[in-house]
Amino acid sequence: MTYITGGNVQAADYNTFATLSASMNEVYADLHAGTTTIAAGADYGYGKTALVPVVAGNSITASQWGLLFDSMRNSGTHQNTTVSPPVPGSNPSAGSSTIAAFNSPATMAATVSLLRTNRHNLFAGQTSLNIGTTYSSVSTWLTLLTYTFQANFSSWDNARYFFNSGGSLQIIGAYPGAASPIELAWQTAISSPKAPFTFNWNSTSPATGTNDAPLNPIGFWKESTGNPLTTSYQIIYYKALGAGYYTSSFVQIEAKLTNIAGTNGLVDFKISLIDGDPTPNLKSVGINFTVNNATSAGAVVYPGPAVIITNGGYTYT
Repeated sequence: MTYITGGNVQAADYNTFATLSASMNEVYADLHAGTTTIAAGADYGYGKTALVPVVAGNSITASQWGLLFDSMRNSGTHQNTTVSPPVPGSNPSAGSSTIAAFNSPATMAATVSLLRTNRHNLFAGQTSLNIGTTYSSVSTWLTLLTYTFQANFSSWDNARYFFNSGGSLQIIGAYPGAASPIELAWQTAISSPKAPFTFNWNSTSPATGTNDAPLNPIGFWKESTGNPLTTSYQIIYYKALGAGYYTSSFVQIEAKLTNIAGTNGLVDFKISLIDGDPTPNLKSVGINFTVNNATSAGAVVYPGPAVIITNGGYTYT
């Protein structure tokens, strides 16, 4: 490498930092399109426009060097990653005849490496909340109420970009008409303070409290295996209503891919309210669920189309 602080930037230098393996293109753009496992790098990539490699022997333009700085600054703001020394606050002048290296190759490499390491960090204010439609139950139920919906990201890679850049689905339940003790218990289990239930890249968690089930809540990329969801429903969240009378009753959220990983961007969800009491009471209508999505929209803007949530409806037993 001929990269020397204050010296001219060569094509090999630029490509190392911008476009090759372990470069800014891996985290800011996408070097792993279509991949389906974390081992293959599928959890890298925000899906932004890729930096273009420079042919050996050609000059590096101010525009190319500036785009590299832009990708680093935007990623740093998105993650709240502070690099030292910081990337220059302004890009080289378009009229510059030569583009000088701004610090040592080791520092540049360390900066890129840190931004790659922190790729899943999300700083406050870097998402936009899109409010979904509320759907209500219309029948009484005794032992089981289920609600299903589907999230459509339009393509497999868009689903990757959505979750890789910090996007999440937020499930909010409510039971405004709850009156009996058991209905009030269900109201607490699916609404504030538990709601929203947030499904992100590697976990599903309530707004407050903890998951007391003997399993690991998982997200789009299963933290325990490094693989995505499968085409079979898996429990991603479980919570018992409480102790004593309510021990055998619980909320359960499941998720699966509609088709095998890499095929499309469709994810199915099923929410089950299961009353395990041996002599269950009839519950009233009016339970409702809303599915919002928080999309990366700050320094890094999610490149895909709007996420479509399709209502699958309720079933009652």
